[in-house]
Amino acid sequence: MRSPRLRWQTITAASSIKPKHKQASFGGLSPSPTKVPVITAEADTGWMRACWRIERMQFVDPYGWHQLDASELMEIRRKLIQFEQKTWNEIFVKENKYNHSVAVKDFDCSQAKQWMAHNLPREDELWTLYLGSTERIWGIRRAGAFHIIFYDPSHQVKLSLKKHT
Repeated sequence: MRSPRLRWQTITAASSIKPKHKQASFGGLSPSPTKVPVITAEADTGWMRACWRIERMQFVDPYGWHQLDASELMEIRRKLIQFEQKTWNEIFVKENKYNHSVAVKDFDCSQAKQWMAHNLPREDELWTLYLGSTERIWGIRRAGAFHIIFYDPSHQVKLSLKKHT
């Protein structure tokens, strides 16, 4: 005796769609007028390795990069490469004694305050990176990158009462 054969229907994606769903529908309803777009907080970028943006670098006195010669630039480059081996958390959390944020209103240098008010009025703080005894780089942290602004060779933007700084 033969075993009964199973018959399988040939089913395709098109044949499984019921006629009332064949037409695409896009919305039809207006968005609620009570909904308001929301900007979410910046994602945590502390786990990312340090990287740089130089489009905002200043070439004006007293904190301009134009003051440096080639050997000084090479030394700063070497130090930035060392920072690139670390995450932002390592730089600004673990080493926060040397690298940290400072409110613009707390700057000791009136020229830096004025420059910030005129050129970057929405920024209320800058971050500083320690390069050596009195050398600092000042910038903005955005989306995992450090936007370099000032080179402060003698720690004048925000004075420190500590020895050798």
